[in-house]
Amino acid sequence: MAVGEPPEADAARPRLCNLTDLKVGARARIVKVGVNAQGADVESRALELRLLEMGFEEGGEIELAHIGLVGRDPLAFKVHGMLVALRRRQASTIIVESLGD
Repeated sequence: MAVGEPPEADAARPRLCNLTDLKVGARARIVKVGVNAQGADVESRALELRLLEMGFEEGGEIELAHIGLVGRDPLAFKVHGMLVALRRRQASTIIVESLGD
């Protein structure tokens, strides 16, 4: 929060996080597909295209449905009425805005 800015201004800012940071049942809106942890574009355009083909497009809503037991991998997401499983490293290339559910 900036100096002199009302507290509600901070609450109005989107809460961006990595898709792997969601908790089971949490809903989010996809902000960016195909970034690595540092925010730079992923070198493999093939992964980005594959994610887009599976319905992980910017602006789309997503819900974390399940986290695997062994190594917390894979992660299962509800996207466009489908249940899609991703490895944690694949999900880490997606930045989302938490919808606070």
